[in-house]
Amino acid sequence: MLDSSSLFQIIWLLLVFEILALSLCWIVLKRGIAPLKVLGNVASGGCLIAALWVSRNQFPDVYIVWLLLMSLLFHVADMLTRWQPRK
Repeated sequence: MLDSSSLFQIIWLLLVFEILALSLCWIVLKRGIAPLKVLGNVASGGCLIAALWVSRNQFPDVYIVWLLLMSLLFHVADMLTRWQPRK
């Protein structure tokens, strides 16, 4: 059975694998999504996962707040790169 610490490690490894796989597809196959296009999305998700881990390990609340704020900033930056004006 997996404990919560192992689960967070697996999620982090999957996140790193996703970044590497997208980068390799972009570089080798010249297909897929450019790694910089998903950077904000991945960083936002990474901050959310880190906030869960910090919460689970009973760190002070200020760390959770900072990670959630960083996640929000990455999310807004990601949305700004994708925003298309209406024609």
